[in-house]
Amino acid sequence: MSGLNPFAHPECQQGEVFIGNFTSDEFGHLQRATKRKGSVVLFGKNPIDQSALPEWERRYPVFMQRKEIGRWIRRFHKGDGII
Repeated sequence: MSGLNPFAHPECQQGEVFIGNFTSDEFGHLQRATKRKGSVVLFGKNPIDQSALPEWERRYPVFMQRKEIGRWIRRFHKGDGII
């Protein structure tokens, strides 16, 4: 990904957008058809070692197809509030 994109993540695949770091529970509640969980959480460009954390506290990068992002944002701004 380009260094110009502040939301770039090395695990991001073509057509995807990095939407944030989520716990497994948060990921499970994310109602998006194209969501995908990665494995390496970054702080800036540095990976974060989460091995000492219990599973329920660990976070994972989450990606979504760019085409779904537009629909998600439009629904949220209409007051739907569904994430």
